[in-house]
Amino acid sequence: NKKSFVKTYFHEFDLYYHILDDVALIGYFGKEVIKGSKDVGYEYNIFDANLIEGVGTAFGTGIDISITPKSNLYLRYKNVDYLDKNHENYFYSGYELSAEFKVIF
Repeated sequence: NKKSFVKTYFHEFDLYYHILDDVALIGYFGKEVIKGSKDVGYEYNIFDANLIEGVGTAFGTGIDISITPKSNLYLRYKNVDYLDKNHENYFYSGYELSAEFKVIF
């Protein structure tokens, strides 16, 4: 869609290994591509077209716990690297920790 401010594409590869009936260990590799329009982010200049064009990778591990048949707890720990190709000073490398609790009604 050409009207989008930002387009984000995720590509993931996950490995699951059940260690107990209700618990699984997770291995994760992911790649993320972010493309911004001229209306987002940095000051747009028609001569150098400095649009957001980011690429990120993540490696991680986690654990999935089934609490009940309709509720789960997901814990993830990822090492993340991100670079905006058009803005070399916009690079970060760090860690991401997330906890998610899902209940199905």
